[in-house]
Amino acid sequence: MRNGLSAFFIHFFVTVFFVIVALAYFHPVLQGKVIEQSDIVQFTGMAKEQNDFRKKTGGSRTGPMAPSAECPLINWELIILMIM
Repeated sequence: MRNGLSAFFIHFFVTVFFVIVALAYFHPVLQGKVIEQSDIVQFTGMAKEQNDFRKKTGGSRTGPMAPSAECPLINWELIILMIM
C-alpha cells in the first residue's frame, strides 16, 4: 500500500511541476501577446500598395513590384486572367 501511495505522490508532484513550468513558459501567450511575423507585415504592405495603385490608376501593377513575381501573388484578378 505504501509503495502505491508514494508512486501516486511522485506522479502528482511531477504533473503539478510540469503544469507550473508550462504556464510559466507560455505566460506571454496567455496574456495575449503574439510574435510579429515580418512576412505577414510585408505582404500587408505590398497588398496595400497595390490596392492604392489600382484605385489611383485603374492598373494592376505597382511601383517597385512591377517586374517581380510577387505581384501576381497578391492580385487574384491577375491570376484568374492568366488562367483564362
